[in-house]
Amino acid sequence: TGEDTENGLVSWAKLFLATTWEEVKKLALESTVLKEVAESMARSNTDRQEEYLAQARLDFIRSFGSVYKSGINEGHREAAAIIAEKDAEIASLKAELASLYSDKTIHEKG
Repeated sequence: TGEDTENGLVSWAKLFLATTWEEVKKLALESTVLKEVAESMARSNTDRQEEYLAQARLDFIRSFGSVYKSGINEGHREAAAIIAEKDAEIASLKAELASLYSDKTIHEKG
């Protein structure tokens, strides 16, 4: 009605029904009150976006730290298995070398 338009009810309704920032900006040109509301909405939205980004950053850091630590632990396990295998191979070669040295000593004496 004309009265609704006069007291700004139609503008407020349009503001609350707006689905894009472009619509909100266009409505903000109609009055200083709507402009202040639009700016407040934008600040509020920005604050939430910044909070979301900060939380996402923290989640990433925690997740990366967990994956990194898991990778290190897996690397340690793999390295320990390789070291154990090489230690066994070294022990076997030492035994073989000792045996060959012993045989050589026996043949030289004999």
